[in-house]
Amino acid sequence: MKVFDGLIQEIKNKKTIKKERIDSLEAFIKSISQKLLDDNFHPSKDLKNLFDKYLRRAKYPMEVAIVGQFSSGKSTFLNALLSKDVLPTGITPVTSKVNFINYGDEYKLKITFKSGATEFHDIEHLAKYTDQRKAIEDIKYLSIYAPVEMLKEVSFVDTPGLNSQSKFDTQTTNNILRDVDGIIWLGLIDSVAKKSELDVLEQYLPNYANKSVCLLNQKDRLNKEEIQTALEYGKLNYKDYFSEIIAISAKQALDARVHQKQNLFFNEKNRFLKDINDDILSNDVKIDEEFFSNKLSYYNDNVKKIKNKDFKHYLDEQADSNILEVLKFIDNVIRPKAQESKIFAMKKDFASLCEILQNEYTRITSVYLDLSEIIDDFSYNLEIGLKKVESELSRQMEILNIKINENISLNVSQIYSNIKPVKKYILKEKKSLLGIKYIKEEYQSYMIQSSIPLCISNKDCIELLDSIVNEAMTEVEKILKSFEKELLLWQLKNEKLTKNRAVASDVEFNNIRYFAAGIYESIFKDFIVGLDKTDTYIKMKISKLALKNRFDLAYEKTVKQIIIQIVNMQNSYEKNPQASVINSIDESEILLIFKENLDFNYIKRELEKDDSFLKTSFDNYKKEVSDISSISINKIHTDFNTVNKKVKLLDDIKSSIYLIF
Repeated sequence: MKVFDGLIQEIKNKKTIKKERIDSLEAFIKSISQKLLDDNFHPSKDLKNLFDKYLRRAKYPMEVAIVGQFSSGKSTFLNALLSKDVLPTGITPVTSKVNFINYGDEYKLKITFKSGATEFHDIEHLAKYTDQRKAIEDIKYLSIYAPVEMLKEVSFVDTPGLNSQSKFDTQTTNNILRDVDGIIWLGLIDSVAKKSELDVLEQYLPNYANKSVCLLNQKDRLNKEEIQTALEYGKLNYKDYFSEIIAISAKQALDARVHQKQNLFFNEKNRFLKDINDDILSNDVKIDEEFFSNKLSYYNDNVKKIKNKDFKHYLDEQADSNILEVLKFIDNVIRPKAQESKIFAMKKDFASLCEILQNEYTRITSVYLDLSEIIDDFSYNLEIGLKKVESELSRQMEILNIKINENISLNVSQIYSNIKPVKKYILKEKKSLLGIKYIKEEYQSYMIQSSIPLCISNKDCIELLDSIVNEAMTEVEKILKSFEKELLLWQLKNEKLTKNRAVASDVEFNNIRYFAAGIYESIFKDFIVGLDKTDTYIKMKISKLALKNRFDLAYEKTVKQIIIQIVNMQNSYEKNPQASVINSIDESEILLIFKENLDFNYIKRELEKDDSFLKTSFDNYKKEVSDISSISINKIHTDFNTVNKKVKLLDDIKSSIYLIF
């Protein structure tokens, strides 16, 4: 009996020591979490989830996530690792909740509800709580405990398919991927690198290649040549997402490992130890030599049966399944070469977490301040610049109007100088004794020379107008360009304020993340849109003015009207010389005709010295900029004040970390 006293005491002490150690570490984690999850910080859901993760990591040194779309064989693969049909499988998406698979002395199921409540059930009830078709909304996650040696060092996270019907659970999977130590992706070998799968990988696994392996499942359905082709195709298309690609058969692996000798020995040993452990702790069983003798006898009989069994088929099946290659990847790639003390690592993580939060809050406040100064500077510079523009506009418009009037006079003079007197003849009847005869009678008329020059160019007017517009727009664009440059530098400096571990406050961090990344849309675009509208309006006005075409057409039309007028006078005279007169055309009359054809009043109205369409356009833009700037500044100051209150609170929390535990 004495030979077993040590074993009995070791079992009891082990249970007590383990409980105390876990409780102490958990108390430390909860103490820090209460500080960082205080309502004053408006903590994010991700930060709360992070502390749940720390509670899990207090027990598990390493986490490996099993990921893939539904029906890819994740559950079958995990069952193969566990050497037992623990997780339900099926052709429908049966894993609807995140399953944390941990080491335990026996198989059991723990249900954690969204309310925080927990329940324990037999592992056989697992399927009832994971089937997506039953949509158990109040369950947060499941914890599966299994007496598998591997789970003492590696904890697995079984995730819902990334094409799960539940958006909430898919997002949960996405959050888990950021923090686990390794990722195993399950895909089907006969549909490798489908577009739908590549889209999922691009969305969820763009940055985890160094800790991820891709398993192409169901290799047993293909021949060697097809498998090799699938692997080569996968390596070509998956190079940005995985460190290694392995073809496996989860089905073969499960069948082999369930019947593997060492697993059968292990299961028998666990059964034997659990049986003894339960009886000793129950205090309902008499512990004596006969008790141990019976237990050992039954254990030895079972061991003998296992030894006599032929395992060659299962060993071959295990080798062919490539499950050992997966375990090798976990050992050589995912498993850390060395682990720090759990308590030291936790303190270091918490101190780092405080620094991350503090740095992000500080960066956010400085970002708001910098942006506020940039907008203030722009508003001031634009105000000064537009005053300069308006002053120059008035002066230049006066010059332009003088040039236009000069050009009108030149063209009128040119038309007038090309109207020349000309002799014309008409036949008149004259009666005589010999009958009627016709004689030519001379009269004076006028004509525009056929070689009349073209309209005198108003190029200088057009160039001056263009110059006025360009100078004004250039001045405004120069100020806006400087503002854009400052904004781009601000954006370049701050757009990487990303939630690398998703711990920053959602309120402040989401605002600054979207604001910094979309600064063009949120601020600069409004100024650009306003200037574009101004530019479009000015171009429309210039196009409508169309000085060159307007002058050319007015000149041509005026010449034609004068020709018609002369012809009409000639026709009238030739019909009735006694009642008609052919008068010369006065230059002032030509001026009136030319201005009417030119629509001179419209030009005068649009190019008024102190009230031109250009001045109106820039006045409207100045007001629009002022309104946009005021709204932006007020919002920035409000956001800054909200965040700044939290910056100074983190130093004290950080200082207390090494004093608590």
